[in-house]
Amino acid sequence: MVLGLIQEAGDWLNNYMGRWWYVDYKGQARAENMFQVILILSGVIGWIYGFLTQSMQNGMIVLGGGAALSSVLTIPPWFWLRPQENELKWHEELEEDDPKLFPSWEKQE
Repeated sequence: MVLGLIQEAGDWLNNYMGRWWYVDYKGQARAENMFQVILILSGVIGWIYGFLTQSMQNGMIVLGGGAALSSVLTIPPWFWLRPQENELKWHEELEEDDPKLFPSWEKQE
């Protein structure tokens, strides 16, 4: 009985967390683009700041701050990375012998 309750609780938790912590492919691409832009901008700003202050340490601090900022913005599954219900479009189910499943150079037998 206890094992069944634990299993039910685990299933409920997986369903609940899967709904709120799921990031689809578009969200992953968006996170990757944000990560790259923030790192490049912080690298350029860090290089300029380090050049003007004649200190490589200052440049590395700015770059490290950019890496920390980009990590905070892209690693957790924020709401802008999760799939939106109105964006999901499902294809209709196809039959096994549908010609759309076969490339034009392969003949269906």
